[in-house]
Amino acid sequence: MPSKRSWKRAAKGKKIRQYNQENMEKAINAVRSREMGFRKASSLFGVPRTTLRNLSNPKYGDVRSASSVKVGRPTVLGDQLEEQLVEDCLKMEGDFSDLTRKDLKRMALAMAIKNNLPHPFNDHGAGNKWCELFLERHKDRLSPRKSTET
Repeated sequence: MPSKRSWKRAAKGKKIRQYNQENMEKAINAVRSREMGFRKASSLFGVPRTTLRNLSNPKYGDVRSASSVKVGRPTVLGDQLEEQLVEDCLKMEGDFSDLTRKDLKRMALAMAIKNNLPHPFNDHGAGNKWCELFLERHKDRLSPRKSTET
């Protein structure tokens, strides 16, 4: 049985991203061009003031990329490598070899080392939580192997 996360979301039911992306882009443009301040742009375009303040920072690049920043910590492997890992898993399943969680963890470690990525994995592979969350992210294409009684 996979372990559940040990932490809980602080504000249950809190809604994330309740604003329109176009309005956020307009607000970022207005703030960056110094047409108006954070408070006025926030109320005029209906976007959160702190989010506007954070995203109007030039470190987020142009307006389009700043308004489409993902929420949360980025994944260890990134989108492209995770997609490649999913393809490798599907290929192994197509070859009728049973892919266990242990194999998946080792494949993730090998992929991180091969691409010189900083990773929090130990010498045996990725952790249980990483594996659980990876399978959750790709549940439409991957399913965990079920053990069979003998």
